Amino acid sequence: MDRLISKQNYFKFFLTLIGRGFAVITRYITVQQQRIIHKSFFMRSFNTIGLLSFLLLLGLQSFGQQFAQAGTEDIQNPRYAESQARYMKMSDSLTRTLSVTSQETYKAYDWYEAKLERRQQRREWRHLERMNRPRYSSWDYTNRFWNWGMRPSVGFRTGNWWFQW
Repeated sequence: MDRLISKQNYFKFFLTLIGRGFAVITRYITVQQQRIIHKSFFMRSFNTIGLLSFLLLLGLQSFGQQFAQAGTEDIQNPRYAESQARYMKMSDSLTRTLSVTSQETYKAYDWYEAKLERRQQRREWRHLERMNRPRYSSWDYTNRFWNWGMRPSVGFRTGNWWFQW
């Protein structure tokens, strides 16, 4: 507990720091106000309030972190060193099975083999497309003999309806 700051000392120190900070800030503000007279009252008061609140929050945060981090290892886990030593001894056995699958089915990636596989798949796909092209073409099959499937007509030079061959 000797590493922890007692609450009385903490608050005394914090109050003295705040008092000194306000003194420095007020001196700084008065100098700035004397230099900058042409600014409006709103802007001067806004700058003053913003600067004071920023410094106050910064002080609270820094002292809060210091107070929170002082001696927390001993309080939170008194057997921390024992646990760390135990797991450091076992670290090799704990990490032995990492990056290993249970069935040993891992296959290393080889870019050249993958390239050859893609090339073979592309060739097979193009072959299948060529074989199925007549089946699924947009060109319709019509029997041109005896005008089967064509527009209705009487025939060659018979009334000349829709002149077809």
